[in-house]
Amino acid sequence: MIRGKYLRERKAIRTKKRLRFMLTILVLFLAYKVLFNSYSLYESQAESDAQVDVAFFILKDEYQTKTIALNKMLPGDPAQSINFSIANYETVDGESHITETDMEYTLKIRTTTNLPLTYRLYKVNESNTTNKIEELQVVQDVNNTYFYKLYEETGEFDYGIEQMNTYRLEIEFPGTYKDVKYSNIIEAIEISVEGKQVID
Repeated sequence: MIRGKYLRERKAIRTKKRLRFMLTILVLFLAYKVLFNSYSLYESQAESDAQVDVAFFILKDEYQTKTIALNKMLPGDPAQSINFSIANYETVDGESHITETDMEYTLKIRTTTNLPLTYRLYKVNESNTTNKIEELQVVQDVNNTYFYKLYEETGEFDYGIEQMNTYRLEIEFPGTYKDVKYSNIIEAIEISVEGKQVID
C-alpha cells in the first residue's frame, strides 16, 4: 500500500517535471519566434527606398510636390541620398521648352516626425558642394499634424537661359536607435516647389 502510494507520488513528480520542461521549451520557442519574426519584419522593411531622382520643371505659375516614403531604413546603415533638381526648361521628345519670363521658385522640404533620422541638405554647384541645412523646426499644419520643417529656399531663373539647381538630401538612421519598436514605422519626406513668373 505504502509502496503503491510512493510510486504514484514519484510518477506525479516526474509528470510535473516533464510538463515544466515542455512548458519551458514552449515558452522559449514562442519567445524566439516573436523576437525573430519582429526582427525579420524589421530587417525586411528596413532597406532604403531613398535612391531616387526627382525633377521639377518650373515653366509657369504652378505648385508641384513629391512625397517619398522611407519604409526600409536600417539603423547604422550608410547615409542614403535623394537627389533632386529644379529647372526652368524641360526636354520633351527631343524638343526643349523654356520659360517665357523670369521665374522665381520657393523650395520647401518637410518630413514626418516618426523616426529619429538625421538629415543633411546640400546644394550642388558645378565647382563645389555647399552644406545648406538649417536646424529642424517642429511645426503643426492645419490638421494639427506635427512635422519637421526641414528647409525652405527661394531661387530665381533668368528668361532665355537654361538653368538648373541641383540638391542632394542625405538621410541617416543612427545605429543607436536599433530597436524593434521602429520596425513598422514609415517616415515620409515631402519636397514641394512653387513657381511664379517674375513680371517687372
